[in-house]
Amino acid sequence: MLLAAIPSLNSSEKLAYVASEDYHRARLQDSDSSMIPLSGGFLTGVNASLISRSMNTSLRVGVLATGANPWQPLDGEATLRLVEGVADLYRRYKTTAPGVEVDSFILNQEV
Repeated sequence: MLLAAIPSLNSSEKLAYVASEDYHRARLQDSDSSMIPLSGGFLTGVNASLISRSMNTSLRVGVLATGANPWQPLDGEATLRLVEGVADLYRRYKTTAPGVEVDSFILNQEV
């Protein structure tokens, strides 16, 4: 799971995602979250490299993205959206995959 705050992305309250097919099946397909597929644009750097690699290998990759204010070097609202999204995904995974332990720090935090 990679996180990205993108200044040119609409900073709506919804998170967007780009994911390999197996990551989508494992984490996002049956999700009732408000995450939407990222439409338009492109990824760069590590995000692009890992998504590209996941197309030809068994690497399971997901990128969560949210809009960020380009005039604020540290956008707190964007950060909170990403943290809440990750917590929601892992909390759901914990409840749907018995016997799989997820970092209790993530599960026990109030966001």
